[in-house]
Amino acid sequence: MSRPALERAEVDPPTSAFRWIACGDSFTAGLEPGGSWTDIVAAELGPDRPAELTNVAVAGATAAMVEADQLPWAVAAGPDLVSLICGGNDVIGAVRPRPHELAADLGRAFGRLAAELPDAQLLTATYPPIAADALRPRTRRRISQGMEALNEVIREAADRAGFTCVELHDHPGRADRSNYAADGIHPSPAGQRAAATVLGPVIETLMNDDGNATDIAEEEQ
Repeated sequence: MSRPALERAEVDPPTSAFRWIACGDSFTAGLEPGGSWTDIVAAELGPDRPAELTNVAVAGATAAMVEADQLPWAVAAGPDLVSLICGGNDVIGAVRPRPHELAADLGRAFGRLAAELPDAQLLTATYPPIAADALRPRTRRRISQGMEALNEVIREAADRAGFTCVELHDHPGRADRSNYAADGIHPSPAGQRAAATVLGPVIETLMNDDGNATDIAEEEQ
């Protein structure tokens, strides 16, 4: 498992392990070393079917930054699985989120992975809501509405590109404040583990390629 700085990242030669490239923002990068849901899932897959995880996600990355900086590594590596969860920073950092522009960015990124990695498993997820006590009411309302629009964009882009889309927007843990960091937006270590409990079984199913990953995702919620 690794999280190389992108400017130093190298594409390793293929191995017999299940090769997983994780792309995205702080949700996938984690706020602490080893604290991402990806690290938790990869560590718990077990020795019988290990996953070789390369996490190139970067905190603060927008959808356009992910497309420009991270997708080339994913495509060049020729992995068995790519997870791509992004767009949150486009909402959080915008005074007026533009869902049409975000839809274009995500549609292009999802489409590129589908076109250039036709044999890879492709995974994305919607974002959980922000905590009820996060930010001032007006800002909280703007971000909450923006995240709802983003989640719909993710669903539509995933459907067009053939991604497995895991629904985290209505995860049972959304009402538990301990699943959020102090800012009420980022997941805490407990929140990362909660995400891993949903995403892990889906990834195991994708590794086995039995075509029922979406059904398992729905059952886990």
